[in-house]
Amino acid sequence: MLTRSWWNPYGNRPFVKKTVIVFLLAFLCFLPFSSVYGKAAEELRSTLTHPVSVAFPAGTPFFPLIAAPKEARTFISQHKMDSDFPNATNVASVGYGGHFGLYKFFNNQRQEEWQISFTAALFAQFNRDQPSDDLVNADYTFGFSLTHRQEAVSVRFRIYHQSSHLGDEVLLNHSLPVERVDINYEALEALVSYDWSQSWRFYGGGEYIVRQSEEAKIEPGMIRTGTEYRGSDLRGRSVRFLAGLDLAAHQELNWGVDKSFKIGFEMGGREPVGRNLRVMLVLYDGHMPYGQFFTEKATSYGLELALGF
Repeated sequence: MLTRSWWNPYGNRPFVKKTVIVFLLAFLCFLPFSSVYGKAAEELRSTLTHPVSVAFPAGTPFFPLIAAPKEARTFISQHKMDSDFPNATNVASVGYGGHFGLYKFFNNQRQEEWQISFTAALFAQFNRDQPSDDLVNADYTFGFSLTHRQEAVSVRFRIYHQSSHLGDEVLLNHSLPVERVDINYEALEALVSYDWSQSWRFYGGGEYIVRQSEEAKIEPGMIRTGTEYRGSDLRGRSVRFLAGLDLAAHQELNWGVDKSFKIGFEMGGREPVGRNLRVMLVLYDGHMPYGQFFTEKATSYGLELALGF
């Protein structure tokens, strides 16, 4: 039975600390028994008939979401934005991060995979309408994920921390109607994905905040669903069509639906292990996905360049 002091959404963090310790201990225990290391596992995979464990695997059984605004990835983008935030029509966004595989187990005969990964990312936004391209907001996330795939079905369970910070220029500009809020929290995420044919994918799930700062006071629930399309290589070359639609609704925002749509091309290797470059048109309508401004609404369109490692 959970006691009130243990399950305190504004207090200490025993749940998060214990979860991180369990992930690390599990990884350290299994690491010495790994049969293969790194990308060599994928190169040998078709020849292996027995279950194999892999240390530091490439990729992840649950493919990263294409259109989710805060999926851990490396990108740079330029947006034209319409919002209530003054003097911020041209916004540049950058993101650095990804999913680093720690330990993987797969069984070719059952077409089944399990993987533990470390996930971390930074998302920052800059106001290009200001002479110094002011930093507006920065969100930092990190955590651990457990992913599983069997044939066309994949799942991701993730526990992560997020902290959000206003840029110095925004804090110093007292004419702006902005007040800093201490937004930091830990959340649990659960997603299920189904690959329909070789091209289409559907997913759904949600998140629940298990601890947050006393100042944030965010309602804990969030649900997410979406669909993706990954085309075949064009004329035998390593270029393919790519599109994704992500829909998210937050309890804190009265379950209003935030819509993110991306469409473009991917050049290079395919997921989960190929390096690639994506050129995407990005459309967004809903509440801002930026931590310090998550209650504000905005519509935007822009161009994004993303790297896959």
